[in-house]
Amino acid sequence: MEKEKRYKIFNYFLIIFMIIGSVIVGIQYFLKGKYFSVFTAFTIILTILFPLLLENTKFKLSNQDKFIYYIFIFIAQFLGGILNFYKKISWFDVFTHFISGMIFCYIACFIMSKLEKRNNYQAFIYFLYSMGVVALSAVLWEIVEYIGDFVLGTNLQHNIETGVSDTMEDMIVALIGGFIAYIFLVCKLGKGNIRKINHK
Repeated sequence: MEKEKRYKIFNYFLIIFMIIGSVIVGIQYFLKGKYFSVFTAFTIILTILFPLLLENTKFKLSNQDKFIYYIFIFIAQFLGGILNFYKKISWFDVFTHFISGMIFCYIACFIMSKLEKRNNYQAFIYFLYSMGVVALSAVLWEIVEYIGDFVLGTNLQHNIETGVSDTMEDMIVALIGGFIAYIFLVCKLGKGNIRKINHK
């Protein structure tokens, strides 16, 4: 079975698993009267459907790209948010930020590869651009957590216990993850030719 078909099967499995799991957990939250948690559980369905919006654009994702996307959603949103691993496992938040750095580096290179015909950038420009996207995503993530803490009275950033340490740690590990992902892509594709990231 060719690679794309295998990834397609994996994607269907992840989608079905996350939807069924989210519905079950959402019903449990509803019965407990945790209505905001019910909303959180069902937002994952919208997140899962996002790749469909790209189907008729130049940024259409291959099955392999979708697999990478769904794995991140499974870790960050399903395990972390819906199953509450962020509270249950002390290191899970740091791990997710590390993975996010790798994912956003890949996304940055993917987007740049789609602009290849107009922009024949060198590997160093790809590196600066990729790290910039990773840094921006880490900052935006922390802003969302800050707003969530302010509006909902939660403690996603652990300001009470750590001050700014948790925020800085999250951004640093995201950058480390992005750097490692970039090095991996360079080694895999050879001579820093990140433009080949575009899967056909």
